[in-house]
Amino acid sequence: MKLHKRLAGLGLALALCLSTALPALAQEPAETISGTAFYRSTLTTVENTVSYIYREEWFRGDPAQADPGLASLSMTLAASATYGETAVALLEDLGFQAKALHFKDFTEENTAYTVGSKQLADGTPLVVIVPQADGYYGAGWAQNFRVGETGDHAGYAQAVQAILEEITVPDGAVIWVVGYSRGAGIANVLAARLTELGKGKVFAYTFAAPNTTDAPEAAGEEYENIHNYRDPRDPVALVPPAAWGFVPYGTVEELGTDEEELLPMLERLNASAAAGYRRHPAEKTVAGLTVEDFLGEALEALVGIIPSREDYVTPRQGADGQELPSYEKTLTGVLRTGMDTGLAETLHQLQA
Repeated sequence: MKLHKRLAGLGLALALCLSTALPALAQEPAETISGTAFYRSTLTTVENTVSYIYREEWFRGDPAQADPGLASLSMTLAASATYGETAVALLEDLGFQAKALHFKDFTEENTAYTVGSKQLADGTPLVVIVPQADGYYGAGWAQNFRVGETGDHAGYAQAVQAILEEITVPDGAVIWVVGYSRGAGIANVLAARLTELGKGKVFAYTFAAPNTTDAPEAAGEEYENIHNYRDPRDPVALVPPAAWGFVPYGTVEELGTDEEELLPMLERLNASAAAGYRRHPAEKTVAGLTVEDFLGEALEALVGIIPSREDYVTPRQGADGQELPSYEKTLTGVLRTGMDTGLAETLHQLQA
């Protein structure tokens, strides 16, 4: 059920981005590439397809201005990056030299990601970085819950540092960063670091990103080039809690949920996305509450138990006065070994 919800949410984000891109497609650009991309979850054998369009002119504009066409292509690329081969195939179709890294040796300290480069018509290097979308394995889940004491989300920040130590970004480059779900959290912090480094123009688009930092300037002008598309009913976008001081870098665009508009768009996208949405509609209730209200109450209960980030990372006192591990250490310890060891082994075999 959770998987169907996440797949439906992925299809929803794709469909919404595609719909907003339609006005931009009315003008014929000087250079255009179009085709079909493939994406799938590591938990299914279903391969979905989606049409895309690429325009070089998108990378000549102001990164602070969200472009619906580039957002649509970014979502397509982020979805394809669940598997390295599908992301590489798409990037090669777009004219990039691309490679997938760590899809067979991911750990809690790094991330699987796809990186590519090409030259724009004027000779400017264009570098693209796509952290893996999927997190259905022990290391990925442990990384999600390892937030650290202060500053950026510790798990994502460590993965970002690992990426930056492996790749070379030329000065003056145009840099394109995208990600979905856990990959969006890593992409969000990565885009912030690259923006601060001043290597070049950074175009960043994330989808279903968790919160990533407690930096007071995260929503400031410096990070206006980071565009985060989120569904207010998505639990991933609610954690770590805002009550702990967490926000994402950049601006947030909330996706709409009008069923009369969504279902026709999902049908045009693919049948499986529409079927997933019908099974889990926007207004479906849980315990008599809408999904959004239910998640709000669940989050309020969580904050009632763990009021702050400090409370989450600090060792606890047992009833007998004995020191207990922090909530963070307990959760990451369980998740590190895998909530389902058989599932973790299966995923490693699938990606071997």
